[in-house]
Amino acid sequence: MTTALKLVMFDLDGTLIETAPEIADAVNDTLSHLGLRSVTLQQVNDWIGHGTHTLLVSALADAMHTSTQAIHAWDGLSNASRCSMAFTNNVAAHAVICIRMCVRY
Repeated sequence: MTTALKLVMFDLDGTLIETAPEIADAVNDTLSHLGLRSVTLQQVNDWIGHGTHTLLVSALADAMHTSTQAIHAWDGLSNASRCSMAFTNNVAAHAVICIRMCVRY
């Protein structure tokens, strides 16, 4: 017998489930899509909790060897906005994997 789920929650800051590895994978997939080098899990852990925009600006700054101020000034953030859209797609894919793993246990 299959039970329908009535609610699915994805905790982005690790309060309920340790999701930092999935978030780091999504960040690195996004950076790879932009042709940039990846960041470490520890870096992503440090950036989590300040919102998606801050997470992505920090990751872009690190991957591009520049400051977050330079990223904010960079092309009116239109590139960061495209990065945000790519990240949203990537994190959704990684969230499904995490949810499947959690539902099994």
